[in-house]
Amino acid sequence: MFGIEVLDVVISLIFIYLLFSLFVSAVNEILSQVFKVRGKELRFSIERMIGYKLLKEFYQNPKIDKTRYRSSLFYATPFWKVYRWFRKKWSEQIDLEADNIEKKITSKSNPSVIATETFADTILDLIEDENLRKELFEQAPFLKKIYDRAEGEVEELRLELENWFDEIMVYTSEWYKQKLKYILLALGFLTAVIFNVDSVAIFKTLANNPEARNAVVRQAEAYIESHNIEDGVVITVPSADTAEAVTSDTLNTRHGIHDFLQSQYNDCGATEACQDSVDAVYPTLAGINSAYKKMDRLVHEDIDQLTTALGIGWSSFPDHKSWKDWVIDWSVRILGWLVTAVAISLGAPFWFDLLKKVVNLKNEISKRRGPEKAN
Repeated sequence: MFGIEVLDVVISLIFIYLLFSLFVSAVNEILSQVFKVRGKELRFSIERMIGYKLLKEFYQNPKIDKTRYRSSLFYATPFWKVYRWFRKKWSEQIDLEADNIEKKITSKSNPSVIATETFADTILDLIEDENLRKELFEQAPFLKKIYDRAEGEVEELRLELENWFDEIMVYTSEWYKQKLKYILLALGFLTAVIFNVDSVAIFKTLANNPEARNAVVRQAEAYIESHNIEDGVVITVPSADTAEAVTSDTLNTRHGIHDFLQSQYNDCGATEACQDSVDAVYPTLAGINSAYKKMDRLVHEDIDQLTTALGIGWSSFPDHKSWKDWVIDWSVRILGWLVTAVAISLGAPFWFDLLKKVVNLKNEISKRRGPEKAN
């Protein structure tokens, strides 16, 4: 029986870290969209490949530049009027009802993704210009080698360029993942403070309160039954019940960006193909809206249920009898926040996989001991 209790504490802690990892991931996604982090990282990598002098030429190439036009991030939000006021002269030139697409462009941003073929074609365009080719070979001697080796065979050169780009993107992806760990650690600590997710205090509650522990375990077991991992992302398993819940959540999660996108969906028929086309036109807004809905659902459903069972939050403060008690209490609390932050930085996929394994282990032990012993 002692072993089952220990497993229940472990399951509860894992589930807590899973939920808050998902929350931090949603926050990070919103911040990434707002600050266009992926586009900046991609631009930096390409600068390292071809040099700063040719970077402008690369991004002005029609094959790249056509992906850079975006509506303003602030459009359809409460900040739009303020934004127009600050940039009145420039913004008045925008006519979203105009037939000319140029009139609807309110900002230009770096693409967050460039296809391998597009990169190769753009470099080939630079190589065709004699002056640019000379500069390109000076900045990237590797290109001179593969150009000479190709001996005028365009397809062979294109293949070398694609392989080069794919290899650099692997390094970029790995670097971004390393950078992301520090970002998630910082966001995790901030989240732990805001929600007061103190791992030390939570462990004590789980160890000493069977009712709270059992409530969290039941929620965790129900969660893994209704969720799965797909391409490294925790997703809801489709069912009649979850479909109804998602629809309800979408209708209740109202904000400026959601209302704007919904109006665009309705205008073009509200079909799946239509929604995809709208999301392609407003990728930043669509990304923020999707992440916000995930975060809102987590807070108002899963995390609310969790905090109710465990009493997580800032509802009460301990009564310190002396300054020493105050120092000890806050030292332990900060330690608990740090543990939570480190756990969150490991990511939701890690905790989801671990949760499934520990729940399966508990079920196996329960079966072997029999119903009476397990209870």
